[in-house]
Amino acid sequence: MMDLEGRRVILSGGASGIGRATGQLIAERGGRVVALDVDREAGADLERAASAAGHDLAFVGTDVSDADEVAPGVERALALLGGVD
Repeated sequence: MMDLEGRRVILSGGASGIGRATGQLIAERGGRVVALDVDREAGADLERAASAAGHDLAFVGTDVSDADEVAPGVERALALLGGVD
C-alpha cells in the first residue's frame, strides 16, 4: 500500500459516495485532505466526523461544474494544505 502519511490531497466530489470513502481512507492513513463538493451539508458532516476521529480532513463548499467557483475553491484548499503532493 502506498505511504500516505503527510501527503496533501485535494479531492473533488468528496462529500459523498466514492469521493467521501476515498477522502476518509487517505485521512485514516495519515494524509491531509481537503474535500471539495457542492453538497455543503454532507461536507460539513464529513468534516465533523473526520475531526471526531482525529483525522486531518477539511471541507470547502465548491461546485466544480461552475467555473467561477473552481479557482476560489482550489485556492482555499491550497491555503489550508500549504500545497499538494
